[in-house]
Amino acid sequence: MGILIATKNEGKIKKYSTMLNVLGIEYKTLKDFEDNIEVEENGNTPKENSIIKAKAYYDIFKMPILADDSGLILDELPESKQPGVFVRRHNGKVLSDEEMISLYSKEIEKVGGETTGGFVIAITIIDNNGKIYTNEVKHEKLFILLSFNKI
Repeated sequence: MGILIATKNEGKIKKYSTMLNVLGIEYKTLKDFEDNIEVEENGNTPKENSIIKAKAYYDIFKMPILADDSGLILDELPESKQPGVFVRRHNGKVLSDEEMISLYSKEIEKVGGETTGGFVIAITIIDNNGKIYTNEVKHEKLFILLSFNKI
């Protein structure tokens, strides 16, 4: 039966399929199904969103599920400015890499040019019996703005 990697994101598929291959676990991805199912990620944290996705896909496909979600926390920013799970969405727009870097660089500049923070990654697995296993970790980073003057 294997497990469903609940994503169409090529990077995530590569990451999880590599691990599952090493363990000898068969898997499928959402790309293996013709259904164009979109799960509304309306949680406030990566952990909430990974659980929401895992439960929704488990209900649909009736097989073990691996789902994840991530977010960005910048410790010096006020709560109202936190990217969180909306790191790529701002004012109703999906941001490109360049737009995202520009936006958060400006926010970091407002708090003195550096902040600690990190990427929060949550993984949820639902087994054959519907039991949920989930965990969330924060990968600590230091974000520093650098400026270079032309000579």
